[in-house]
Amino acid sequence: MIENSPLYHRFLSEQFARLGYKSVITDSRQSALAQLHHGSYQLICMNMYFEGGNAIELVKEIRRDDPSVVVIMLTSDKSRTLRSHALRAGVTEVIYKSGHKSVSRQIARCLKHGRHAHLSGSKVMYVEDSVTQATMNIRILEGMGLEVTHFRTAEAAMDSFSRSDFDLVITDVLLKGEASGLTLLRHIRSLPGIGRRIPVLTITGYDDAARRQELFRAGTSDYITKPVLKEELVIRVTNLISNKLLADKVEGQQAELYDMAVRDHLTGCYNRHGFSELAGIYLKQAQTRPDSMSFLLLDLDLFKQVNDSFGHNVGDKVLSAVGKLLVSECRSDDLVARYGGEEFVVLLPHCGKKAAMKTARRLRKKTESLCPAGIRITTSIGVTRVPKRCSPDLEKMLKAADQAVYRAKKKGRNRVRYCPYSDKPEETTLSAESALTSETRSSEHAQDT
Repeated sequence: MIENSPLYHRFLSEQFARLGYKSVITDSRQSALAQLHHGSYQLICMNMYFEGGNAIELVKEIRRDDPSVVVIMLTSDKSRTLRSHALRAGVTEVIYKSGHKSVSRQIARCLKHGRHAHLSGSKVMYVEDSVTQATMNIRILEGMGLEVTHFRTAEAAMDSFSRSDFDLVITDVLLKGEASGLTLLRHIRSLPGIGRRIPVLTITGYDDAARRQELFRAGTSDYITKPVLKEELVIRVTNLISNKLLADKVEGQQAELYDMAVRDHLTGCYNRHGFSELAGIYLKQAQTRPDSMSFLLLDLDLFKQVNDSFGHNVGDKVLSAVGKLLVSECRSDDLVARYGGEEFVVLLPHCGKKAAMKTARRLRKKTESLCPAGIRITTSIGVTRVPKRCSPDLEKMLKAADQAVYRAKKKGRNRVRYCPYSDKPEETTLSAESALTSETRSSEHAQDT
């Protein structure tokens, strides 16, 4: 901080301390240069005029050594000419002295949108076999707040992609070892998923048209020629990582919006739309790899009485508790959804009848002991299983499980019942009563016991 006024010393020190900066105070050009010579700084804040010079002349000297540091100039002169001269000379932002509150807001806004603040913590893979060149460029990159992982060969760099995630790859074209920078570039672009998202900056000693075309055909995002200029490296790295971070943010927002569209906000389970969409994927996979698949339909018993007696707010607490219970008790591959009202469904891939019945009984007991909002609740659960040789159909599974729930309700609720799945439409449309054979009744009695 280069400032003549002791009052502004105190004021600015307090402002920067709030923003996490430790201030070093000087009041002249000579002492400022001495401090800059002996240390590295993230931010320089200077008055327009000080002993031995002015901000515009000093910033030109600063930029020759450090083009990336944030430089703030404080002035009471609001002329456009002065502002234009300052920005052209290399000042990051001009802040006008128009009251302490205004200066404080301007400083905070400037640092929030600082030149490299948004890059801090981004991971860079740097592949360079020259120790001298690598040391120099790593110092520049780390000065931007980047985390740099250095490799001397393309082989070592390619191996690391299975263990780390990077925001940028910088590689020389000519490297020691059998693989070149072009080999590394082609390897990255061949990786599924991440290969197309990671920007790659290639460094080359050749600047002819044929080499540029070769690099872009291989998939480079940008290139830079030797000798590498500090200012150019900083600009290209900033642009590439900024674009990557923006793309990641958009992708994250899209994923969040999709999750909001397919999730039930009350229970955390999938909603009916999300379940139908994901179940379709599960069913297609089951057709290509035949395996047992089971299905549960859970209906909370006498739930209307909960809403009527205690109100919908309590009813919502009950639904939320049951939804969280189902998600926590089911496998990560199971598909759990609130299908409507007080009904929940669970699709269990790679699950036979015995395992499905065991899961259903466990869920029934867990629900009975849940007591959300101090209310004892129970659930009737219908189970069906799609045999290995049958083609699974969601509508038929729902019908079979619904018949099983009907039987559970008729038997007194808080029970688990099983109904066979059939590919024949007429069998699933039979009344529940006619489907109850004597054999089925005796097995149900054994299950109740």
